[in-house]
Amino acid sequence: MAEEESKRVVAKPEEEKEEEPESGESSGEDMCDLGHKVVALEKSIAASEGKRKAEEAQLEIISKRMGRIEEIGRELGEEEKKLKRRKVELQDKISWNWNEIYDNDVEFGHQQKDEVEVKKKRDETMKKLEEQKAELRAVHREGLARAGGTSTTSFLRASIAKKTRELECPVCWIVAAPPILGCRRFHLLCSACASHLCAAALPASCPTCREAFEVGGPFRNRFAEREAEEVREMREQLETAT
Repeated sequence: MAEEESKRVVAKPEEEKEEEPESGESSGEDMCDLGHKVVALEKSIAASEGKRKAEEAQLEIISKRMGRIEEIGRELGEEEKKLKRRKVELQDKISWNWNEIYDNDVEFGHQQKDEVEVKKKRDETMKKLEEQKAELRAVHREGLARAGGTSTTSFLRASIAKKTRELECPVCWIVAAPPILGCRRFHLLCSACASHLCAAALPASCPTCREAFEVGGPFRNRFAEREAEEVREMREQLETAT
């Protein structure tokens, strides 16, 4: 019995010795597995790190975009305030313009009334001038009848000289011929000078009294045109008499 137990005691270390190689192989395999796991984890960590950096870069881009959007929002807000102020200014200006238009309409109505009255007075003056003209022609005829001979030609020459002086244009000093123009006060102006005055940049006005012409420009001076016609007739009479 003692011998068997001693054999068992001796044999047990041998069994343990035989199992040691198997334990070493198992440890190597475990280390290999751990190595693979480490490599896999390192790759996973590297991938996660790259993903994190990409996401951070994307977040930075988004943050910049949001900052730009906020800046645009502030600019739009300031622009909106400016537009509101401009709207108020325009509304005030429109209101003022409407008041001015109303005042201008009232003034235009007054001017129209004045124009009617002035035209009426002008027609009355023209009628009176026509009567005086007829009377003057009668005096001329009477003078011619009384003068006779050489006195007739002298009278015609004197009358022609006087009327031609009255028909001289105050701008070019040339005797005006129809169409003869002028202002409301019957100051005459030859058609050539009237065209030059109306074509100038400044508002045209009568060169004699400085009164501004109406919108349509100077009107026809019928009285001066009749004077010019009388001068023509007297010259014909003078030619016949001489």
